[in-house]
Amino acid sequence: MSSSPESWNEKYRRGEEAGDDPDPLVIEAADLVRAGFFALDIACGRGRNARYLANRGFSVLALDFSDVAISNLHHPRIEARVVNLETDPLPDQSFDLICSIRYLQRSLFPWIRNALRPDGIFAAHIAMQDDDPALRPMNPEYLIASGELASAFEGFEILRNEECKLPAKRRVSEFLARAKNENRR
Repeated sequence: MSSSPESWNEKYRRGEEAGDDPDPLVIEAADLVRAGFFALDIACGRGRNARYLANRGFSVLALDFSDVAISNLHHPRIEARVVNLETDPLPDQSFDLICSIRYLQRSLFPWIRNALRPDGIFAAHIAMQDDDPALRPMNPEYLIASGELASAFEGFEILRNEECKLPAKRRVSEFLARAKNENRR
């Protein structure tokens, strides 16, 4: 299935991607930021991570290009927007926490570096390149290479940079980094 709003809308209509539990990395990241601050959930899907953060006291901006996913994301502390991250202008705001869970768009890395406030946290859980023949092939544009996140966020305080693989699953990179004032470009 291609990566288009229509394909993702169909997945959400069929009930795929319907988990409600936040990603464990988002839970860990939220513990590193004082509650009551501003978070961004990039490619939020149905909003499981955005809801968790909002319930923890964050004001959350949740972005996704699926209007089906966004239409079901209602919470008083969440501003949900339908956007195409590849073409639409990104918010001219600063964030205390930015999450990119199961989404890779390398062109966002410089923007993320600038959008994080000093001491802000970037949390990423991204599928990796994997030569396991049992896995379905994926477009390499959507797979992070080993060490790529640490390189893209050089100068940040790296809090976690783990690359792991579970049986019958694709390798993933779990990355947490804290911005310093000099990291803003």
